[in-house]
Amino acid sequence: MKFHAPYLLWFLLLGLIPIIIHLFRFRRYRKVMFTRVDLLKQITIKSGLGNRLRKIVLMTLRVLGILSLVFAFALPFVPSRTAVANNPKNKLIVFLDNSLSMGGEGAEGVLFEAAKNRARMLVNDLSNEFSFFLVSHAQNQDFSKALDKDEMLQAIDKLSLTNSTLPEKDVLSILQSLTDNHSICAYISDFRKGFVKQLPENPELKGLFYWLNVPANQVENLAIDSAWFFSPQLQPEQMLKLMVKVTNYGKDNAKDVSLRLVENNAVKGVVNVNVEAGRSAIAEIPFNAGAEGWKNATLGLPGNDIHYDDQYFLSYLIQKGANGLIISDNGPSQYLKALFTEEAGFHVNFITPFQIVFDKLKEVDFIICHDLVNVSSGLADELNKFVNAGGALIVFPNAGVTQTTINQILERCQTNVYANPVKQAISAELWNMNDPLLHGVFQNVPKNIDLPVIYEYNPILSNAGQLAFWKLKNGSPLAVRTKRGSGMVFSIAVPLDKAYSNLVTHPLFVPFMLRIASFKETDANIAYETGKDEMLALKGLQLTKDAIWKLKNNKIELVPEIVMRDNHTYLLTHGIIQEPGIYSLTVNQNKEQYRFAFNLPRSESVSAVEDKETLKKKADEWGVKLLYEPAAYIANEIKKEGEGTPLWRYFIVFALLFLISEMILLRIWKV
Repeated sequence: MKFHAPYLLWFLLLGLIPIIIHLFRFRRYRKVMFTRVDLLKQITIKSGLGNRLRKIVLMTLRVLGILSLVFAFALPFVPSRTAVANNPKNKLIVFLDNSLSMGGEGAEGVLFEAAKNRARMLVNDLSNEFSFFLVSHAQNQDFSKALDKDEMLQAIDKLSLTNSTLPEKDVLSILQSLTDNHSICAYISDFRKGFVKQLPENPELKGLFYWLNVPANQVENLAIDSAWFFSPQLQPEQMLKLMVKVTNYGKDNAKDVSLRLVENNAVKGVVNVNVEAGRSAIAEIPFNAGAEGWKNATLGLPGNDIHYDDQYFLSYLIQKGANGLIISDNGPSQYLKALFTEEAGFHVNFITPFQIVFDKLKEVDFIICHDLVNVSSGLADELNKFVNAGGALIVFPNAGVTQTTINQILERCQTNVYANPVKQAISAELWNMNDPLLHGVFQNVPKNIDLPVIYEYNPILSNAGQLAFWKLKNGSPLAVRTKRGSGMVFSIAVPLDKAYSNLVTHPLFVPFMLRIASFKETDANIAYETGKDEMLALKGLQLTKDAIWKLKNNKIELVPEIVMRDNHTYLLTHGIIQEPGIYSLTVNQNKEQYRFAFNLPRSESVSAVEDKETLKKKADEWGVKLLYEPAAYIANEIKKEGEGTPLWRYFIVFALLFLISEMILLRIWKV
């Protein structure tokens, strides 16, 4: 037990007063002589014993009553488990949620201002001896810096909402590094739906830990979550299909909501979307790709209660053809040479394995390997790096020889290998018309379409992640693609020789080869998320010593880090992109090389909050106290708990009991 006013304990000396009165008799008695007093002496002895006992009991009750009153005025308490009230190392750690969702409305007005009021009240109600720490989602902030009371209040006032948010596990890790057995930690947030799922199971929490809930109003919100192209082929004047995921985070169904695509300030498409409450829907926006070049596009929804997720920025390159490399030990295939020589937009070099310059692989979009007899381990490694960096590798089996060398490449790329050849005359099926790679080749499929006939093929052994997008009549794959890293490996089951099939002379060979040769994983770079540490591939770009790179939009200009890894160029964002929009990557002030679209994370689009039962259950598991009350009440409760359990009320009760006992004793104990 300790005291808030220990100096009042000097008044315990008042307990000596009843003792002094009892020990010293202030009345003098006269002795009177009687003739016969034997019987009187016996009565005096009996009554004197009872009187002395009565006086001792009364004295004890009076002393205890005085002592109880003195203890009560000295404000006794039992220290809490953290003993923060009188510890020289006491500190207050406040996590103030400044994510975008805190810009909404609640019972106390704007959620973020209500959260700030809670934080200010906590700081003001604690003594100046405390050390204060402010933790938030703010980037590049030194959370370990201790503040005094005035600095803490200024930091709270200056804090604003931010586009980027830290994962809950990272926030908890920061708080754990700051807390100890002498600290109070207050986590102030609106606790959006999904908060509990992000938390670890058994954290080690020290000191007093609180979840201070800022009650939020339930609002309706429709958000654009993501977008991608149905087909990776972005050719000029081609009909494209943009797929858009729209999520309804509200409680009511959304009907006939207008979704608009604007490209380079021109409306390219408008569709109506119906989304059930709490569900997502995929909308399709068809539009013409138009001319070659970079395109800036924006998807838009009509405004609702939450505005920051009504827009979604896109950036993509419409480009005809691609740069390619065809590697063969037996010279260029006449069919491939005729195809890529006549097709405008394709720039292809034909070489042998010994002529490869590995540093130049980053400048090409696709590589075709056929009739390879000599494959070094170095070549296999470089082709694997090429695929992982986003390139397309197209492999044909060797004609008339074993597939050992070509399988060496496939094994290094961890994809399908070829089995021994099978001689069988069999027709191919029509490829999957819904496959994004070959979608749109036919506007109308003829009823009796002529399909390639195969005479001998090498079965493609199955592998995890493979997709057979063109098959033979017996179900065996004719063409398989396997995603590896950011690129793709295409395995074809027949050699480039008309002795093995009529594929090379068939009309379908041209669109088939042009589609896979111009493959680009566009859905990987159509848009990125702000605040994330991304590594963006810059295909075809080379670093020079004197180059000055800048990443900029209409508002800000940044100097990004450009690095070379595995002979490929990458831009490292390090999470510095905080503002959504379209950014241009330029070199030496004016020459634009790339464009990137960045959007706000959709984690803050959730309009629902965790229900009280879920939060209370998790708080009990953690040993955390959950408070929903207004700021003044919360500050008072935390202050009281930090000071310990007060005992003065008990001593007041004891004093009253001793007083009542004395009164009863005086009435019933007569001597």
